[in-house]
Amino acid sequence: EREMAQSIVSPILPAVPELIMAIPNVIAALSLTEDGSKEILKANPFPALLAVFYHPKYSMPNSSCLLNELTAIVGTGLDEIMRHVPILRPQVMKALVNAMRRVVEIGQELVAKEETRAEGLENDRTCLMQYALNFGQMLEQILHNEDHSDPFVEAGGLETILDLFPLLLPSHTSFLTHISCLSCTSVCTLSHSTTEDSLTVAFKSIALHCDTEKMLEKMIHSLDRKLDELERSQVEVKEAFNSPSLSDKLYAGGVLEGLPRFPVYDIEQTPEFLKQADTLSRYLRNS
Repeated sequence: EREMAQSIVSPILPAVPELIMAIPNVIAALSLTEDGSKEILKANPFPALLAVFYHPKYSMPNSSCLLNELTAIVGTGLDEIMRHVPILRPQVMKALVNAMRRVVEIGQELVAKEETRAEGLENDRTCLMQYALNFGQMLEQILHNEDHSDPFVEAGGLETILDLFPLLLPSHTSFLTHISCLSCTSVCTLSHSTTEDSLTVAFKSIALHCDTEKMLEKMIHSLDRKLDELERSQVEVKEAFNSPSLSDKLYAGGVLEGLPRFPVYDIEQTPEFLKQADTLSRYLRNS
């Protein structure tokens, strides 16, 4: 059993769906005995398992092995492990939140590259969207159990979801083009609908089962940070477009009055407006 438990921790796995979805069942089987659960606790295979879900080798467009219901099946397996072997729950939650934090870091690194207008980042953004979808689908299966909500929040999971949401939006002129193509803004969503929906379901599960006071405290802290970002970007956009300067920096009245009246697709052909377009994109993404 010890040798088997140690072999699981290797993050080098073939991109084979049947193999990946079988790992939680193997861990659960090894954990049925007291000695087996201690070996699993010592080996801690969960970071290596979850690394599969934010590695480009296993994600589109490089591989389709994580499509369909695979992430949900793995999420169900992790739920089973935590329910039947409670001593493993803190370890699973820590690994899950750390993996999601890594996705946030990947998203932040991607946005930083997009800031420099680097080319060839389309595959990177595709991978990021799948990473977020993977963990959103996994959380749907885990957080439906109310016993998991508080440990997830205490491990920092709620802040990680809140940090991940804005990274799912494109940046710069890509964002302006994206929002200009929405046929009906009253029903459309800015980020990828499937990914957004899965994370929203996870968020709702937390809201239903988590301590309300703790949740509100974390949400208010996150909202304060976003309002600070909005205030800075609104000052920038007013200066960029010579919009009226008002005492209330968060008041949006007239903020876009100085916006040039020409199509978004012409911005790339108008170098003098590229910097203004970046400023406008930042403001609208933070709004």
